[in-house]
Amino acid sequence: MASLPAFAYHYDRLARRSLTEIEGGGETVRLKAYCYALRGALALAWIRECETPPPMDLPSLLAGVSCPDQARQAIAALVRRKAEATEKDMAARISALDDYLSVTLATSAERPASDRGPERDARIDRLFEALITLAG
Repeated sequence: MASLPAFAYHYDRLARRSLTEIEGGGETVRLKAYCYALRGALALAWIRECETPPPMDLPSLLAGVSCPDQARQAIAALVRRKAEATEKDMAARISALDDYLSVTLATSAERPASDRGPERDARIDRLFEALITLAG
């Protein structure tokens, strides 16, 4: 069972960790940091707009969310460049991507309340028993 608040929190944190790296790098940034930040931000946008778990691939994410044309063009250019780059390749900051990340992450995703406890453990035990029964 997918927990959208948990997904949103995960992708929010993923994007913010990478954005911290981007902002701390001065005028240059690792291409990989932009990729991680954008993946998280686009997935977060998907959850907010579509209210379903996000797809894993970038083309599907981009097709399903609102994103300014300048950011879309910058993402396409980044993907082309990243395909030929190494893990450590650097680039100048890209204002269209910085702006998209800033707007998307302007509101933090709340950390969901934990559902850990005896009731959840009992549900897990029942699921495990059902799987064992099916496999047997």
